[in-house]
This record gives sequence, structure tokens and C-alpha cells, in this order.
Amino acid sequence: MNRHEFKGLGKIFSFTLAQQLRAKGYKTTSLIFAILCFLLPACIIPICENSNAKENASGATTTIETVYVVDNTSTDAIDFNILNQLGNETFSDISYITSASVEEASEQAGDSAKSLILALDQKDTSYMATLLSTEATDLEGFEKDIFLDFIRNNMSTIMIYKSGIPYESLIEMTLPVSTAIYQGGEAPEAENPLDSLKESLSFVLPMLNLMILYFMILFYGQNIANVVIMEKTSKLMDTFLVCVKPGAMIFGKVFASICACVLQLFVWILSLVLGFGAGIAIAKQMLPGTTLSTVAIMDELSGFSGIFSLQGIVFAILMLILAFALYCAIAAVGGALAGKPEDLGSANTLFALILIASFFALLYGDVMGSSLAVGLVWYDFIPFTASLITPSKILLGYLTVPEILISLCTMLLGIFFFLYLAGRLYKLMSLYKGDFPKLNQVIKMLTTK
Repeated sequence: MNRHEFKGLGKIFSFTLAQQLRAKGYKTTSLIFAILCFLLPACIIPICENSNAKENASGATTTIETVYVVDNTSTDAIDFNILNQLGNETFSDISYITSASVEEASEQAGDSAKSLILALDQKDTSYMATLLSTEATDLEGFEKDIFLDFIRNNMSTIMIYKSGIPYESLIEMTLPVSTAIYQGGEAPEAENPLDSLKESLSFVLPMLNLMILYFMILFYGQNIANVVIMEKTSKLMDTFLVCVKPGAMIFGKVFASICACVLQLFVWILSLVLGFGAGIAIAKQMLPGTTLSTVAIMDELSGFSGIFSLQGIVFAILMLILAFALYCAIAAVGGALAGKPEDLGSANTLFALILIASFFALLYGDVMGSSLAVGLVWYDFIPFTASLITPSKILLGYLTVPEILISLCTMLLGIFFFLYLAGRLYKLMSLYKGDFPKLNQVIKMLTTK
């Protein structure tokens, strides 16, 4: 490949990029999806945070002031005020008053609107707790439900207190006990929560990476092939090949299309980020002083050092862009082989088959999961497999900067190889007449001087 091979590349690039950006469909799609990416989080986050706030408020607050206890069991009566010492902040400030009967409890409650009656009954070998409302009670239904759940959950503790066991012994009986089973003479080291998170993300991130890459290729791959085949359908190929080298034409057109696609994606990502920011800002205005769950999740993830660092995110995005460029270069090969638009269906199966084959190679090669923790290995050197797995390794902090640069270089080599191949095939197919060529025909054309 000599230096004249790329003569005119800049003009082809700038012309194609301008045509892509000026296209009405490109502008309309970019604007519609940008608005959706902004509005969805801006609307959903405040709605979800408001719903969570109401749920948390209903489950964490109560206005119950007094509970009249009617103990009809045969065991010794106890002071139920000990329930305020169980560590439940929701029910730590209630006054429990013992009554002989439900009628007496109703008289004692009088006009109190924040009082309830708790009746304990014994039936054979079981106990039953019943919550009754006084005539003047104006407590909400959820307050009664969560208090009754609190009593039921702590019924065993109540019965232990009623057994007459000394208080000091009860404390020891209710202490939590942790157990562990291990082999060998030494206890295992404490598990690092970061390791378990990384192990879970090692399965999730590659799948997410595959979905993003697949839909990007599905969405833009056809456009790349159409750009390459355009001159063939408009009968201008012979004129272009006289003025511009095939390599320059393919490189310029494909890189311009990739830049237009990446620019569109960045606009959508920026809209999504702004939408998240707007959603959080609106939620804070609606719920002042409330800890937002969205912010809490982000803070929790940022608290883990070594994963999702700014450097890792930048390198992962760069790797994903190069992976997309790789499959765009393969789509350009399909476009170069196609003689007419009807052939693009056969041509575009090329990158789909390569993508699926790469996924199954990783899946059956036992690469997913904890095996990502190893450093640079074979699949980081093969552009097809690296495009699916290496961005996840970068995000999880499994690769050093030199290792990332090596993987990026192999990806770039793959991109230039397929673009050069597309340029060769574009020139060779200029005189080809007939059906879509088979693999052996393509090899023969490339090897014949």
C-alpha cells in the first residue's frame, strides 16, 4: 500500500460526513431519540423517587401513641414496654398499658385518637394476637398493619419474656450466631464484597456489551453497506475510480459514516446524562431533605475502588467505538462485494455470523464470569472476541493501561485490514458481472495478479 493509495481521502471523508449530517432522516432520528433520552429519565426518576418516598414513609413512620394490652394467656403477664428496647426505631416510643379486658381498655382509651387495643389469646398450644381499634381511633390502615406485623414478628420474643427466664439470660439467648464451614488447618480470609460484585458483573457486563454492539451494528450496518454501494447503483463508480483510489474511497466513506454514527450516539448519551441530572434535580425539589435511591446507588458504586473509574470508562468507550468500527469495516467488505442493493442481504449476514460465532467461542470457552480476572489472554488479541469481552474487563479494572493499549492496537489493525480488503474488493468487483460471488470466487480474485 503506497502513499498515493489514500490520495483524496480527506475530500471523500468531508463530503460524505457533510452529506450524512445534512440528511433529513439523520437529523430527525437524532432529535427524536435525543428528546426521548432526556425525557424518560427526567420523568421516570421523580415518579420512582416519589413512590419510594411514600412507601418508605408509610413503612417507617407511625403516629401510634398508646397500646392497651389485654393478656388472656395462662402465662405470667409482662410489661410490654420492653418492646421499645428491641431496636425498631418505628415502634420505640409507644406507651403500653395493661388492661383486664377489652371493655376496660376501651374505657381507658376514651377519646384518644392514637390508641389501639392488643388482645393476646391462647388456643391449645398456639397463641393469637388480635389488634382492635377504639371508637375514637383515626389511625391510618397501614399504621395498624405494620404494627400488627411488628407484634407477630416479635411474638417469640414476647413468649420468651413471659417464660420467666432472667433478663441477663435472655440477652445471651437472643445474641446472633454466625457459623462457617471450611477445610484445612486455617480459617479462610474474609470475603471481600468487591470480589463478589465483580463476579456478578463479570456475567452481566459482557451480555450488556453484546446487546449494545449488536443493536448498533443492526441499526447502522446497513447504512455503511449502502454508502459503499451507492456509486455502483448510480453508475458513477467508473468515474470515481479514475479520480480517487479505491482505498481512499472506502476509508473516507466508512470513517465518515462511523463519525456520523458515533456523533449521533454521543448526542443521545449526553441527552441521557442530562435527563438523569434533570430527573435528580426535579426529585430533590419535590422531596427536599430526602436521600434519593438513585443517588445512593451511584454513591455506592463509586465507593468501590478499581471499578468504573473515569479512566476505565474512557478506555471502555473507546474500545466499544473501535469494536463498532471493526464491524462497520466488515459491513464495508459486504458492500464492496454486493453489485446491487438486493445483494446486501447476503452481504450483511457476514458480520452477523462473525458476531454470533465470537459470542459462542467465548461462551463455550468458559470465558464469562470469574475467569475475566486474569490479565491479557488470547481473546484480547483477537479483535472479534475482544470487542465483546475486553470493554467489561477494562470497566472492572482487570487490565492495566499497557495491556489495554495492546488490545486497542490489535483492534485498529483489524479495522485497517478489513477496510483495505474492502478497497481491494471494490476495485476487483468493478468489472464483475453476475450473481453475488461465493467465497472461493472471492479468494481467487484476491490471489490472482
